[in-house]
Amino acid sequence: ALAMAGIDGMKETRLDEGCHAEKYLRGESLDIKLTKGWYAVTLGGFPLGLGKSGGLRLKNKLAKGFIE
Repeated sequence: ALAMAGIDGMKETRLDEGCHAEKYLRGESLDIKLTKGWYAVTLGGFPLGLGKSGGLRLKNKLAKGFIE
């Protein structure tokens, strides 16, 4: 919801159509180096949801097993 609202200052990370997108939609964290903070997660320009980075991983904020 917040990712779709276009909140000022929200960082964005764009996923590729490979394993990162699948892992994200399954509710898994991703091994992606990003600046710490909240991110709008997108695929092909479309918002998928939110993630929070601690620097070395993007923690997914979707429920685990969202897509099986």
